[in-house]
Amino acid sequence: KVTVQMGKKKVEAVTYLADDTYIEDSLRPLSWYKAFVLSGAREHKLPKGYVKRISSQRSRKDGNPERDREERAKVLLSN
Repeated sequence: KVTVQMGKKKVEAVTYLADDTYIEDSLRPLSWYKAFVLSGAREHKLPKGYVKRISSQRSRKDGNPERDREERAKVLLSN
């Protein structure tokens, strides 16, 4: 848990930081998940450099077309 500043208010947030020994560079996020994270980054007006970094991340196609459609619909609803 970490404390973060949101405007004038401090709130507690749960974070996850992977140890380098558990990071597998060959793995790529599903494209719908990348779209979800990117949408949230833009919505919360994260720094442009950070958004660009997310945007440039390579992703992979979901092998489950039904899940892909459902998850993409959630991203569209949140915009």
